[in-house]
Amino acid sequence: AAEAADGGLLTRVLVVAMGRQGGREIGYGSDADVMFVHRPVPGADPDAAQRQALAIVGTLSALLTQPLKPPVLAERTLALDADLRPEGKNGPLVRSLDSFAEYYRRWALVWEAQALLRARPLAGDDALATDFMDLVDSVRYPEELSAADVREIRRIKARVEAERLPR
Repeated sequence: AAEAADGGLLTRVLVVAMGRQGGREIGYGSDADVMFVHRPVPGADPDAAQRQALAIVGTLSALLTQPLKPPVLAERTLALDADLRPEGKNGPLVRSLDSFAEYYRRWALVWEAQALLRARPLAGDDALATDFMDLVDSVRYPEELSAADVREIRRIKARVEAERLPR
């Protein structure tokens, strides 16, 4: 159930655009790279809030993947891709803001910080969007980079240019 027994929400949800979607470069054939963030409302049970967030994201995903209208576009659906989330396909589909903060503090890799350069709120709770962007700003724009991080960024850039840019 997406609501508490009294009909109230247990959590606020945010959809974060990533990749081409976040960079405002999406085209007709593009999928929508996204991450889902939630924050339990004060006093809500964290496990119940997580379950509710999963239900909300599941409903949202089902609605967005229905065929588009008008009929000329009926065969086209919007493919949501949440693989840029922490731990990729092995990670939870939706995480709490606190869980994102802990992950980025402890385990974030350079490529994940680079992927966050295009992160931008797409839909959801405005206050959560502000707090999430404050969090990712600290990850994607660190005060200093180690020499190893600079080498890794250069390696990633060279790989992208070799694999993705037209010759």
